[in-house]
Amino acid sequence: MAATGRKHMVKDFNHFITCYLCRGYLIKPTTVTECLHTFCKSCIVQHFEDSNDCPKCGIQVHETNPLEMLRLDNTLEEIIFKLVPGLREREEQHEVEFWKKNQPRDLMKRFIRCSSRVTVGTIKKFLSLKLKLPSSYELDVLCNGEIMGRDHTLEFIYMTRWRLHGENTHPMVLEYRPRIDFG
Repeated sequence: MAATGRKHMVKDFNHFITCYLCRGYLIKPTTVTECLHTFCKSCIVQHFEDSNDCPKCGIQVHETNPLEMLRLDNTLEEIIFKLVPGLREREEQHEVEFWKKNQPRDLMKRFIRCSSRVTVGTIKKFLSLKLKLPSSYELDVLCNGEIMGRDHTLEFIYMTRWRLHGENTHPMVLEYRPRIDFG
């Protein structure tokens, strides 16, 4: 097959790489798995605070927790960064500036007492509420420097991560930090 030699402008692809909600280029493109519409992560998370419906087609995404039906599209993100020169650098700079202004604060109490059945996901929600973080920003919870999965219970972490590292006889220590995406 011979190449046609036809050149395309970025504006020819704008329909596919812009967010329906903010009209800007897709930043951390996130797809709704029910209808396959894609939005900026922060835009769709913010939308789902008020509605469980897709903003583009109107279908109900999930009855109670539409955030469960979202998937990051790293491939589309890489395509957008290749099509739009300087976008990756600008976004990285915006993120650095945000975290400089919004450093996670220490909590008044440096510990919480809770059931061993509590999951890391529940702890993340608790910390986000206590720290008054916007819902589009996520935290990592760590034990001994290792990021813990959101479905891990405290009992599981204690048995597999805490107890096995030396002579840890004192209460389990978990740390938190802003989520780092290695995209």
